[in-house]
Amino acid sequence: MKNSSNKLIEFLNTDKSFQFFSTKIEEELTLGRKKVIAGKWYFRDLKDYEESINDKKSFLISNKINDEKDLKDDYIYIQNLLNVYSQNIGKYLNKFHNVEFDQRYWDIIILPWLITYLPTQLYRWRIVNKAIYEDRQLIFSDLDQEEIIPNTTLDYLNLIRENNQFNHQVFKRILNYLKVNENKKIKFIKSKKKSDNKKIKKKKLTKINLLFYKFLELISIIVSKKNLIYIDDHLFRKKILLQLNFNFKQFPAFLFFKNYENLIISDSNHSNKKREKIDNLNCRELNKKDLFTNYLDQVIKFDIPRCFLENYKVLNKSVETIKYKPKIIISAYHYHNERFKLWIAKNVKDCKTLFFPSSHGGGNQLMFSACYQFEKKICDKKIVWTKPRESNDIQLPSSKFIGFKNNRSKKIFITYVEMPSTKYPLRINGDEHQSYFKNLKNIEYVKKYLKEEFFHQFICLRSGGENILERKKVIKLLGKKYIDKKLSLHKYLDKSKILICAYPETAFLEGLISGPTILINNFTRMPLNDSSNNIHKKLIDCKISFESIHEAVLHLNRVAYDPYIWWNSKEVQNTVFEFKQRFCKIENKPVNSWKNFIREELKKII
Repeated sequence: MKNSSNKLIEFLNTDKSFQFFSTKIEEELTLGRKKVIAGKWYFRDLKDYEESINDKKSFLISNKINDEKDLKDDYIYIQNLLNVYSQNIGKYLNKFHNVEFDQRYWDIIILPWLITYLPTQLYRWRIVNKAIYEDRQLIFSDLDQEEIIPNTTLDYLNLIRENNQFNHQVFKRILNYLKVNENKKIKFIKSKKKSDNKKIKKKKLTKINLLFYKFLELISIIVSKKNLIYIDDHLFRKKILLQLNFNFKQFPAFLFFKNYENLIISDSNHSNKKREKIDNLNCRELNKKDLFTNYLDQVIKFDIPRCFLENYKVLNKSVETIKYKPKIIISAYHYHNERFKLWIAKNVKDCKTLFFPSSHGGGNQLMFSACYQFEKKICDKKIVWTKPRESNDIQLPSSKFIGFKNNRSKKIFITYVEMPSTKYPLRINGDEHQSYFKNLKNIEYVKKYLKEEFFHQFICLRSGGENILERKKVIKLLGKKYIDKKLSLHKYLDKSKILICAYPETAFLEGLISGPTILINNFTRMPLNDSSNNIHKKLIDCKISFESIHEAVLHLNRVAYDPYIWWNSKEVQNTVFEFKQRFCKIENKPVNSWKNFIREELKKII
């Protein structure tokens, strides 16, 4: 099977038509023509993919990013789209709800959705356009299925990364647009089999459930309504959360339960007719030769989750009962909680509350972070672990690592931490696509080439990703050596003599702070936010970072008997110290730094 898009015409040869497969569910209607496949998610597993490599009737579309310039161009392009579409959606929502709220209000609410929506749509748009070639007819299976509309930001995230039917729907709509508006040679073949939509499970609405969550929130509001500061209860360990609140003579507030939100949102209240009537999303500020934005102008109003449109009023009404108006809000977990975002936006707009979002993971150390630095548009100051990269950033000691144990005591296991992997890609840089079977490949290599005495000590920890097919293969390969529990790193880090991280984000920081850790990462695809590349080079030179599992296993075989001989060397420790200083600030008295920061900000407004 060929897998280079510039060889598509060579693959098709004299064939005047081919069948395009965007998801595995379309395989039900295979016509016997040559197959052009959207991505590796089409295959059942690594074996299925490898067996198809020599299949002369299959062609895999590539989305390979070749250099840092391509990554940078895409990053800037999406940032521009975020700016334009957030403004236009804000105007659209004002008309839809017959209000006149400022742009910042709507940005706080919709940008956490847009940072996922825009790159995932662009990724699929590019795949489809790479599959289309001049006079060759593309044939696509049109499955009989109900339209799937996400209720919330989190619904969209879960659907686009895991759901076959939803991804089929997205690809189908792109193809239909190109056929109707760009006269591309695309033919839809109706499938007689009705697709089985797997709807998101939702708790049944009951008055008892609602009363229970209302009661919990009421009690919390009574206890904390005079608080000057709201500190997100997920941001710190409970002991530190209490310590900070008590320092300002207040009790913590516990609000915005996700189950409450799920109970009051309706998935039947949807009106395409009303969405169609308000035409305020044509982004004329953008280059009209850009076909992708032309496409978005037509479809985005129908993609906006119900929580911003049809369910906005019921959510907003539930927030209006929260009679708590702090002077400062500090949060890191508002992205996927719609009521929380509405409450923040309302307080910022009506009460001039200061909003300080905080980093909650290691993504900010990447040059091209998945959040596209959107917080700079909505915050007064952003609290970061890294050296500041935006004008309103402020570096404070990492909230996650306050009270974190900075050494390991038991040192039993050689622990591999999986790279989070989803079935369908979330990021435009294509790394998830290129490394779709990365964990499985790495572990197969470790099992084969790591010395037997060290493999006895080897375990693998499940990631937060949901690539179930890959996980099943890894479990079959490792048996009891695979720890199939989420958040298991917290339990096994102290027992690890060496930690192996397959990606350069939060888990890598947890390892680096506490003891011997190695990283497997291609810095071309996932570069650090370090313009001089000094830290990146030092990580490689002192054998902390490796581009391939082959190099990493060679190093493990040399040092795994007593990794602290290597780890405690001056070169390694200097590099670790420099990395922490730049990307994860650690202090002896970190709580004092947070207290001082909050106290100084309060002084400015009281």
